[in-house]
Amino acid sequence: MVRILYFIQLPPPINGVTIINDFVYRNERLNSGIETEVVKINYSKSINEIGKFSMSKILKHVRITFLLLTKIVKFKPTHIYFTIIPSGIGFARDLFFVLIIRLFDIKTIYHLHGQGIGKATSSKLMRFIYEWVFKDSIIIHLSPGLANKEFENLNISSAQLYIVENGIKLFDTHLTRQCPGDEIIILFLSKLNRSKGLFFLLNTYVHLQAPGNMKLKLLLVGDIADRNVIKRINKYRAISCNAIEIIGGKYGEEKHSILQNADIFVHPTLNDAFPLAILEAMQAKLPIVSTYEGAIPEIIINGESGFGTATFIRTVS
Repeated sequence: MVRILYFIQLPPPINGVTIINDFVYRNERLNSGIETEVVKINYSKSINEIGKFSMSKILKHVRITFLLLTKIVKFKPTHIYFTIIPSGIGFARDLFFVLIIRLFDIKTIYHLHGQGIGKATSSKLMRFIYEWVFKDSIIIHLSPGLANKEFENLNISSAQLYIVENGIKLFDTHLTRQCPGDEIIILFLSKLNRSKGLFFLLNTYVHLQAPGNMKLKLLLVGDIADRNVIKRINKYRAISCNAIEIIGGKYGEEKHSILQNADIFVHPTLNDAFPLAILEAMQAKLPIVSTYEGAIPEIIINGESGFGTATFIRTVS
């Protein structure tokens, strides 16, 4: 009997990684004939806590380690499905869990939701570490192009690599649209922070608001990273005569209604791998402006599923 221990992040907070993890873990079809258990790798309760150090996170790390060891001993999994952080401090932290899994000689299924391996492997030491991590494992990646870029410097011939693109649940695209006014609504739907290209968008928007241009409204939908971001947004709001509106994080039908009533979707991310927000915007039939990051060039194919120029996109990043 195959026994899979899911070692994953689950909501809350709600983001692309936790949404996909929740779908995989709870999907009866995927887990048919398999015994499953789960250990949640949740260091943050809200989007605002992600990436910030605190003493409580050290205690949570100890607790997660204890739960992982307990499940390994009692459940005796044949496989561990691990959504490892691919680079940075998160990867360094997750190496400790990899070591534990290796000590018990358990087959690992890595589902990678981010990027950064390709840049890190310019170092011989990091190449050695990554090859050790992925040796004899199963790797699930988000797109062929992104996987090629991430693994081009690594020898992972002993691993099994599969490409599984992200997807979203269908929502009702026939929701009642509000009566259009004389404004063109530009929608930004993501966490409000620098890494999502927010400040670049604000600066560009102010220039688009020049006298003589058609009336544009920028709608910012997402959880706020910190007070400094709010100060920066308010500065641009003053310049643009309050034509920038912030409405916080929205989910479910409320979010779908916002998508239906927008005119243009902008996602100028600086580091996303396969953003679900773009898929939602495509389902809402919105024209999309985004950046040359991760798998985005494979989602928005110029002349087929969207339009764009490499010059513009690379300038953004």
